[in-house]
Amino acid sequence: MGLKFEDLLTAFDLNEKKHSQLESIVFEYGTLKQKLQNVEAQSWAFKKGLENHQKKLITLKKEFESIRSDFNSTGLDELIYQLNKENEGLKSFESKSYRNMIVQITIASFHSKIVYLQLLIDIKSRTDEMKELDYYYENNKQMIKLLAL
Repeated sequence: MGLKFEDLLTAFDLNEKKHSQLESIVFEYGTLKQKLQNVEAQSWAFKKGLENHQKKLITLKKEFESIRSDFNSTGLDELIYQLNKENEGLKSFESKSYRNMIVQITIASFHSKIVYLQLLIDIKSRTDEMKELDYYYENNKQMIKLLAL
């Protein structure tokens, strides 16, 4: 019986790190913004999709603003209360003896909300207020603090 590549990755903790929703937005926004600032150096295919890339940049900024709005308008106590409520709901569905598609979708929804609330709570432990996305590109130390890199 031979070794599997995946087993080696796990053994040496080399699996690709999963990024939070916020990290993914920030990284993708930064990469796209840099490419759009230097369009001449990009590939022909990138230039052909320029309008779509600009729309994607706007979409990413809106997604960040949605997270920022949730973060700034909700206190830590409220976030913890919501997290506890979601965990209770999750437990009630996980304890069901049957698992049809609706139950599975509901459980996945609870997991998604829990991950999102944990993200907001984690950020609250580092900062009280989230600024606009472009602020973090101008202030690298604040971005590191926001993303806990």
